[in-house]
Amino acid sequence: MTQRLSSDPHIWPAVRTAEDFLAELRRLRAQAGDPSFRQLHRIAAKLIADAPTGYRMDPLSPSTTSEVLAGKRLPRLPRLEFVESYVAACLSSSGVDEPAVDAEVARWRTLWHSLTTPREPEEPANTVRVKRPSPSLTLLLILVFLAGLAVGVVGARGWSVRHVPVAGVAIGEA
Repeated sequence: MTQRLSSDPHIWPAVRTAEDFLAELRRLRAQAGDPSFRQLHRIAAKLIADAPTGYRMDPLSPSTTSEVLAGKRLPRLPRLEFVESYVAACLSSSGVDEPAVDAEVARWRTLWHSLTTPREPEEPANTVRVKRPSPSLTLLLILVFLAGLAVGVVGARGWSVRHVPVAGVAIGEA
């Protein structure tokens, strides 16, 4: 019996967080008829035994599967090996043929990688970016300020020195 069982690829662009990803994993299990965690473990063990040498899969221990799907390990995503084994076990439990399972696992792998690749943070549309002056402009402004301060100090001292009465000369005499 071959049946198509997968997440809708049109929903995947909305998967942006680990929480969204786990919700999709839970949805996949529900679509597969809610196999028990022990059943998924048995299926994964068989898939591991039949897998080519060097192919890494997770044995899907029931306790680990329960913790992951309950979100107890958030904000981290589950390991890629877990995701691949889980997706393959869910699909296999509902009778999906091997080529379709492989294709679906590849799609989930792509989704997992898209969430683990760092993205540029998005800025809100109303964000105003303040442009800072360059260091050379800042230095120039500081030098101009200090030069003006020096001229002011020298000018004030010069003013007070010029108008000090000279000893022995009466003010107003010339």
